[in-house]
Amino acid sequence: MSLIRLGAVAGTAFLLATSWAAQGASTLDPSGVPAGTRSSAQGARQEALKLLEPYRENRVISNLLDWSARKEENRPAAPQERELLEAVQILERLSIENPTNDWFSGLLTVLYQRQGRAADAEKAFERLRTLRPRDPHIYQMLALVYEKQGKKEDALQAWRKLLELEAPEPLRRLAQKHIAHLQNVP
Repeated sequence: MSLIRLGAVAGTAFLLATSWAAQGASTLDPSGVPAGTRSSAQGARQEALKLLEPYRENRVISNLLDWSARKEENRPAAPQERELLEAVQILERLSIENPTNDWFSGLLTVLYQRQGRAADAEKAFERLRTLRPRDPHIYQMLALVYEKQGKKEDALQAWRKLLELEAPEPLRRLAQKHIAHLQNVP
């Protein structure tokens, strides 16, 4: 899987999760997010949006603020590299200043992957995992990052952890497919 595709998958998954929280699960299957995470995710999202608002002049930040309310076909165009770097710096600072807000880490995972910073994306996913240990989507994205880095055993562990959680059936099938593939790779 190319890094661009991995970033797109991670971005889509995270944006769907935040959109799901923002819309009160009206457009996604409720089994896609574990019970009890919606209200905390929505609170983190609202807090993050409030803290990001002063940085709206940055196109990446502006797009991030608008994305969860838009449908896929109406999302803004890709940002320029300078704007991407600036947005990452803003999000990194806000993440440090607000260590319990998982929304910043989630956004950073997407942007780090877009920049090709797999090690930083891994750290951000690890932070997300500590903040939302029962969210199977975190383990999916973490496993994909590990696979991209060639960390077979770590990827297997993340996929297996996903199967221990209340994950929706399509996600469970995906995990099983990846596990089977990784077990056959030398």
